[in-house]
Amino acid sequence: MNAQFGHYRTLGALDCGIKPLDPFMESTKIIAETFKLEQKVFPASLSYIEQFLSGPWPEDKFLIKAPGELIVMEDLKI
Repeated sequence: MNAQFGHYRTLGALDCGIKPLDPFMESTKIIAETFKLEQKVFPASLSYIEQFLSGPWPEDKFLIKAPGELIVMEDLKI
């Protein structure tokens, strides 16, 4: 497990304001402790998910590929 997850430093939770995060944070505490990760909460919104589900999908926010087309590193804006 350490080989796979050893480079992680943070266990993040996205807070979209839907429900309290305390129960989730408590249940993921064991994961954070096991892998020596810092638990953090990041403010978020549902707007990206709503746009993903309903469109439109502007190219500055979404990667559009034809079925079967490969995603290569150059496609990612990292």
